[in-house]
Amino acid sequence: MKKVHNTLLLLIVTAQCFAQGSVNTDSVNRIIKIGANLRIFVTAKDSFKTVVGIPAEIRQGTTLFRADSIYISDKVNAKYMEAFGRVYINESDSVITTAKYLKYYTDKKLAVLKNDVYIKSSGGTFTSNEVEYDLTTKMAVYKNNAKIVSKTSVLTSKAGTYYSNSKDALFTNNVVLNGPAYNVKTDTLYYNTTTEIAQFVTYTKIVNTKTKQVIETTRGFYDMKKGIAQFDERSIIKDSNSTIIADKIISNDKDKLYKLTGKASIEKIENGKKDTYRGNIIDIDNKNETYHIEGNGLYSSEKENFVITGNYLDGDGKSGKFLARGKPVAIIKQENDSIYIAADTLYSSRIVGKYKTRTDSITKKTYIDTLKNSSNTGDSTKRYFEAFHHVRIYSDSVQAVADSLYYTEVDSTFRLYQNPIVWNNKNQITGDTIYLYTKNKKASKVEVFEKGFVINLVDPKFYNQIKATKITGYLNDGNIDSLYARGTAEIIFYIIDEDNAFVGVDKSIADVIIAYFENKEIYKLKWLNKYDATTTPMKAVNHETMRLRYFNLQFDKRPKSKFELFF
Repeated sequence: MKKVHNTLLLLIVTAQCFAQGSVNTDSVNRIIKIGANLRIFVTAKDSFKTVVGIPAEIRQGTTLFRADSIYISDKVNAKYMEAFGRVYINESDSVITTAKYLKYYTDKKLAVLKNDVYIKSSGGTFTSNEVEYDLTTKMAVYKNNAKIVSKTSVLTSKAGTYYSNSKDALFTNNVVLNGPAYNVKTDTLYYNTTTEIAQFVTYTKIVNTKTKQVIETTRGFYDMKKGIAQFDERSIIKDSNSTIIADKIISNDKDKLYKLTGKASIEKIENGKKDTYRGNIIDIDNKNETYHIEGNGLYSSEKENFVITGNYLDGDGKSGKFLARGKPVAIIKQENDSIYIAADTLYSSRIVGKYKTRTDSITKKTYIDTLKNSSNTGDSTKRYFEAFHHVRIYSDSVQAVADSLYYTEVDSTFRLYQNPIVWNNKNQITGDTIYLYTKNKKASKVEVFEKGFVINLVDPKFYNQIKATKITGYLNDGNIDSLYARGTAEIIFYIIDEDNAFVGVDKSIADVIIAYFENKEIYKLKWLNKYDATTTPMKAVNHETMRLRYFNLQFDKRPKSKFELFF
């Protein structure tokens, strides 16, 4: 496409050679004068037309005209000249034009070349059946197919127009451009030979001959000097494993940059697994393998089974890192109970090489840290997540809030810090730090460290309560199966008889208290080293004061649905 203008310039050569003026006759000297500096000696007698040579030859400056016959009107104010047969024009040995017919209208300043028109220069060749050039408007036109061949490309179209003043070219009807890098098919193509910018205004299909990438657009441009392209109106870019769609696509070949705006999406498939990027704005840096998404952003990975959403997403394809801001939500996909995580900020990365470990200051447990050993190499599909401030978690079986969260797929454990709360069915669990374990992609265990407190809702006004230094709960099929409270464990338990009627309240203290659940409610208790216990009949219970220390009912903070996390 880059060399198209070199051959288009050839269209003006023949016409400019006749642009000096009108034809006059000197009847005495028998000299026909064309313009100020071209005179031809006439050998024939007086006649309406004068035939100059067979074959005839005319030279004007560095331009040579030759044909089997050249006819020039010898009337005063003659309006045209014609050349027939093997018309040959040589401009300084650099531009050669051939045709079977040439006619030049002196009044209109219009040159017409017909039948096997061929123009050759160092830039390439132009062939057509008819070409017109208007010296007044500096416009060349062909309407009956043309082929332009340069060193690097071949362009064909049924019709075309070239404006030499503005250096603009318009190709129409079945335009096909084949080059070393791209093949283009369209019905209308604008091109400026100075700026080397091609514009598309109708359906256009562009195929990269090296990568097999296909671009489909109805409006846009390509700047061949800068390697910058813009495609509008829901353009599509496809290759063997990816699809890009957006209202506007801007690409930079040199820097390998893409900017997509307006309902933008990118889908990549690797080993049958699809990664999806969506947003109002997507910036892709293919050189550094980074991306930035703004406005209703989404990144989804089928290979890693997670989705991240947010108004601002920044990611690194090499390491798998991403940072999500602006009401972000992470979805860790599971078969029957996916986990949704919302926070002010979400961060995640793959764990590479050997893992560093860290010991929790409260729990004294050692676990995988977010940091990696810098000397290690290798890759892992294992990933960790960090969430900061106003953390909310929702799954069908478990909901939670906290100030911060850390989760790693190495041990499938969620670690909740600073005022964490976990809800399961009718149970609220609080403490300084809470670990929520998952197994086979389901919640399997919960551990509470320091100031552990469990509230079990029995009735809108009645609450079973367990308090201890450490509480461990085991879940079966998403429901709490049993709770183990250790370290000065205390309990308030509403006793129910066989008829499901309340008969009293048990309040006790022990080193260890074990609560067993059935049908999502406590049905049996065990004490180890119980050293204080009282039972109060139901009629004597003051339910308002029947509270353990640190009792804090916070069911109003519980996420009600996964959709709530997106707002």
